[in-house]
Amino acid sequence: MAFTNAMFHPMLTAAGTVAVSASLHTGDPGATGASEVDGGDYERQAVSWLSPADGAMAADGELVFLVPALGSGEVTHVGLWTAGGDFLGGIPADVPQPFPSPGTATVQPLTLDMTTGLLMASISSE
Repeated sequence: MAFTNAMFHPMLTAAGTVAVSASLHTGDPGATGASEVDGGDYERQAVSWLSPADGAMAADGELVFLVPALGSGEVTHVGLWTAGGDFLGGIPADVPQPFPSPGTATVQPLTLDMTTGLLMASISSE
């Protein structure tokens, strides 16, 4: 028997109170938050969450980051962090985004989905 949303929703609500900022990474951040974008006007962005529904919880909007020129590098992951600066984990981009020159990365609302266990970040660049 699979678990029900009655179990997932309190877990997601608790996660939403812990995962309060997001970052961009140029490689798999692993367990430490490695490869975070650095330089220019880049900074982590605050993230807040909607109430869970159907075993999933979505961020309440897009996240917009200023990204410095990465040369031949590209944004490959989004990371989640606590208010105290502890890294919680990374989510791969559905399509890595190159930044040969400075630009803006827009991350579509993230979704934490307990029913599928699949997490993917949709990132676009300008």
